[in-house]
Amino acid sequence: MSEQQWYYLINQQQYGPITETELADLFRNGTIGYDSYVWAQGMEDWQPAKQVAALAGMLPQIPIAQGQVLQTIGPTRPASVTVFGVLNIIFASLTLICTPVAIITIFMPSQSSRAGSIDPNAVATGWLLFTALLGMICSAIQLASGIGLLNLKKWARQWAVRLSYFGIGWGFFAIIINIILTLTGAFGYQQDYVPTAIIMDFFMLFVGLIYPILLIIFLSKSHIKSACIK
Repeated sequence: MSEQQWYYLINQQQYGPITETELADLFRNGTIGYDSYVWAQGMEDWQPAKQVAALAGMLPQIPIAQGQVLQTIGPTRPASVTVFGVLNIIFASLTLICTPVAIITIFMPSQSSRAGSIDPNAVATGWLLFTALLGMICSAIQLASGIGLLNLKKWARQWAVRLSYFGIGWGFFAIIINIILTLTGAFGYQQDYVPTAIIMDFFMLFVGLIYPILLIIFLSKSHIKSACIK
């Protein structure tokens, strides 16, 4: 069985991974001290070495203050990893279920005369079909990353962040295309509904940016990167 992999901080700079044996050498040669912060998979956050139960045998001479609770290593993961892992799975699953229905409706001629009904021409139909298929591909990646995040996979965090950056860029590109198609009548909206359609596009863009931005912020933190090392 391989040794536990450890990370440590020196002047707020993160180093590692290293084995427990290598960590012990750093203590012996004075590179790090008993108050140096360390982290290993399963710890909720960085802790001073003297407070980590797994290192007690390595640091027998360090007295433990009365009532002090040592940080133990168990199968825990950062809360934000769990949250975004579950949300990725939920959002991706809903998209993969609903998108086929949306694709079918693209090819169904509109029988409604209400202002918001859509009757796209060939160009708009092709655009809608392309975005639907791209959405399914991205959702498959999102689903895989969600499952990977729950298992603390390094690739899962990386792909979740990259997909979020792509989603932000794609959102701005897509709204430009949607506005052009709306203004040129490609979607078949009634003229008095065009301003409403454009406002709705901007609203959906704003709402759609919230999740990927939050994901990037939380999953880019150093302790999250350190947790997802499998």
